[in-house]
Amino acid sequence: MKKNMLYLLFICLCCSCKKMDDWLDVKSKNSDVILSTVADYQSLLDNTTVMNTTPGLSIIASDNIHLLENMALTAGLQAERNAYIWKKDIYEGAIGVGTGDWTVPFRAIAYANIALEGMDKLTTSSVGRDHVRGSALFYRGFHYYQLLQLYAKPYQEGANEPCALPQRFVSDIENEGSFGTVEGCYEQVVTDLKASVDLLPLTPVHKTRPSKLGALAMLAKVYLLMEKYDQALTYTEEYLNSQTELLDFATLNTSATLPFPTLDVGNKEIIFYAGPISYTLLSFGNLRINEALFAKYRDNDLRKAAFFRPNADGTKSFKGRYTGTVGLFSGLATNEIMLINAECLVRIGRWQEAGDVLNKLCTKRYKDYVAPTNETSEELLQRILEERNKELLFTGSCRWEDLRRLNKDTKFAITLVRKLAGKEYMLPPNDARYSFPVIPQEIITLTK
Repeated sequence: MKKNMLYLLFICLCCSCKKMDDWLDVKSKNSDVILSTVADYQSLLDNTTVMNTTPGLSIIASDNIHLLENMALTAGLQAERNAYIWKKDIYEGAIGVGTGDWTVPFRAIAYANIALEGMDKLTTSSVGRDHVRGSALFYRGFHYYQLLQLYAKPYQEGANEPCALPQRFVSDIENEGSFGTVEGCYEQVVTDLKASVDLLPLTPVHKTRPSKLGALAMLAKVYLLMEKYDQALTYTEEYLNSQTELLDFATLNTSATLPFPTLDVGNKEIIFYAGPISYTLLSFGNLRINEALFAKYRDNDLRKAAFFRPNADGTKSFKGRYTGTVGLFSGLATNEIMLINAECLVRIGRWQEAGDVLNKLCTKRYKDYVAPTNETSEELLQRILEERNKELLFTGSCRWEDLRRLNKDTKFAITLVRKLAGKEYMLPPNDARYSFPVIPQEIITLTK
């Protein structure tokens, strides 16, 4: 009984932490907490508040979002407003306020390390042990990947760029972790995800849990950013050999406030659920689309009605919440894997196959879809990237990731521009502000 009470207290306190020092106070008493069974550690990883929450500031910083001026100037946290105008120091010395994009992933990584250490200590084979180990490895790779998209420079093979993110492989808060290169950090993410693949079930028991398909999807995402298209293609193909089901947008009630099926009812495209931090500027009433992107949705594009609702002021609010709730979706789904598959195919010269994959997705997204004819490989790549932007709108850091990687190619590089309160703000391609500043030193010290 004492063990169970201590364990439940540990979980409840971690879930309710609102300040980093609260979390550290709990974490420092780890020696007083007894987790002894596979079920205990599985429960730890089932804490969706921690394990299934991702950063959100990259959505605010991307070019797809439009905010009403009064919201952009006064609403939400200082870090949110600063991210919207790409301020050099979005935190401006804040301590524990608006730094969730750093602390939440590292908290999940700490949980994963606790679970891995627990599995190492078990001396007997137990049902579910592989699942816990595989899940912990997946979560560690998944959340470190999220951190890399915000706080590290974009991946560049052989660049030997230092990485300011500590890599932590133990739960001991006194262990500072190791610091390496950006390339080395991506390789570690790949190592964790590959190690998880054969330990997990093909499909998840619950969509809030990792699975083999989820790990394959993440490997495809990582290799796409690394521009290792052959490897990314391999993982998309393995994924698509088992899962190709798509939602037919023609069957959605697009006049509804929330047109998509909920997670429990069953959005068959979703393979792993995650959602970003609930920032004020991303709330259901505040989030609007950039008009330039909205103009790219053609009249027969079913997403136009499924994703947006018009406002009296002429702006378009985003209602396309993929899990049928007011929260945004930042997890993994088949639509993204098909788009990665198509992009990799065209980039390695198999552009006709790439067109077939893209057309398969488009038949579920357009009314009376007619595939283009006599399309060159360059035109097809451009169409894939445009469809990716329209399809994955406000899905986690997808757009931010694409801006970072595509800026390296002059054919796709763009300068972002916002006008706010009579001032113009710009973010040129490959600007240093595409990597968020490492949060205040006080926070770094606390998280060690």
